[in-house]
Amino acid sequence: MLPPIGHSGQSKPAQSAPRSWAELVSIEPQLVEIERLTRGLPSDRDWKDWEIIKAALSLLTGDKAIRPELKAVEYYDAAYSFLLGVFERGRK
Repeated sequence: MLPPIGHSGQSKPAQSAPRSWAELVSIEPQLVEIERLTRGLPSDRDWKDWEIIKAALSLLTGDKAIRPELKAVEYYDAAYSFLLGVFERGRK
């Protein structure tokens, strides 16, 4: 059977998908380690550093997430937005 038109094949989040960082961390505590890594980067951090953060993040949220409850793009997007803010505030 084919998926309905417009269906991307990605997992859909629950109706009340957590969007805040605190909610995501309550589901996947390892996200705190990525936050610590991001905050601990030197002030001359560059986009190569950001690629490392993104790679780690993609294992915990989104399509490649280890936990099935975080296998939706909305979870990745929420975590990405939070960590990008942390990354950019720490740059020179």
